[in-house]
Amino acid sequence: MNLFGKNITVSISGDRSGPVLLVTLDGLPSGVPLSADDAWKTASRHIPGAAEIPLEHQEEAPAVISGLRGGVTNAEPLT
Repeated sequence: MNLFGKNITVSISGDRSGPVLLVTLDGLPSGVPLSADDAWKTASRHIPGAAEIPLEHQEEAPAVISGLRGGVTNAEPLT
């Protein structure tokens, strides 16, 4: 796992060539309008080697499994 940032941290786990790359943004305030695509675009700017992630993985739509409800952050880590 790699961890970046101080106020808002970005942690990354998984294998770039594997079936899942898990990105968690922690420290987001509650009430921020956000989509899964916006979150991925923001996080991927801070991920070393993100440009090297195989194209077939980049084209998959990111899925948010926590931290977002109704398109708005809820102060939980966004995963």
